[in-house]
Amino acid sequence: MRSRHWLSSAGFVLAVCLLGPAVAQDCKDVEGGDHPAVPRYADACLIAHVARAYDDLQLPTGPAVQRDGSWAAERSEALEGRSTRLMYLIPPGRSALEVFRNYERSLTERGFEVAFSCAGDACGGRGGDGMGRLIYPSHRQIGQPGQHAYSAFMLGVSDRRYLAARSADGRMFVGLFLAEADHTFLRQDKRRVAVHLDIIELEEM
Repeated sequence: MRSRHWLSSAGFVLAVCLLGPAVAQDCKDVEGGDHPAVPRYADACLIAHVARAYDDLQLPTGPAVQRDGSWAAERSEALEGRSTRLMYLIPPGRSALEVFRNYERSLTERGFEVAFSCAGDACGGRGGDGMGRLIYPSHRQIGQPGQHAYSAFMLGVSDRRYLAARSADGRMFVGLFLAEADHTFLRQDKRRVAVHLDIIELEEM
């Protein structure tokens, strides 16, 4: 379902400090890099990078709902173009709300308009589990069991948050999903926020 009802971002922005302790050495950046339009959270570890010259994406612009036994977006944008998927592991001691507000502020400062944002039950499903399953279902998992990205949203997941935004010229779209989870494969500070980003730059084939 294609939606063009873009809503303005909420005026309230929480001012937070971006500086924090470095991620433990048991998490190292994978090959690839950040997207210039969406800078990473300070000291975050890049745990997945997937780039395609041309791909399609249904970007949710509304909560996740159950349809015919599976999760779907109540509203979405059908997008095609250059695709970048990024996943980060945030330093310990940072809350999902703090990380979310930083990304929200960073996007709006760069001229992006927030179409939809939600937290917990408002995202769909119990505690936002529906949105999590929609954004990162099994067929979109990156890597292999035991790797950071593969199990980022599997164990002890809570405080799920999501937003969809588009650039001022309407040529770039961002989907941000994040949550706190237990990353049992880390040697220390196992409770972390994981961030998943979908970035689509509209292009014709």
